[in-house]
Amino acid sequence: MIRVVSLVKLTDEGMHQLGDFGDTVAKVRETVTGNGGTMDHVWQTAGSYDFVAVLSFPDLDAEFRSRNDVYKLGILGAEHLPAIPIDEALQLLEG
Repeated sequence: MIRVVSLVKLTDEGMHQLGDFGDTVAKVRETVTGNGGTMDHVWQTAGSYDFVAVLSFPDLDAEFRSRNDVYKLGILGAEHLPAIPIDEALQLLEG
């Protein structure tokens, strides 16, 4: 299982769809789960990014497919940061 932190910015099209944003979130969630992933946490933020999300996927291939399927919707762009729990990171540093 891999985790990814996504720093999300809405596109102009995404901003125009804010009135139907519940539908947009449902489409993104369906895309993520359809590729074997989960949306563990999502926060709307103020500042450089519109949303921050933590997602889990069984592998990098599933994350890649999901990301590209979401991008095809034309509603958002994102930076994706692979992330591991600190205890696992410490074990890797010790090993």
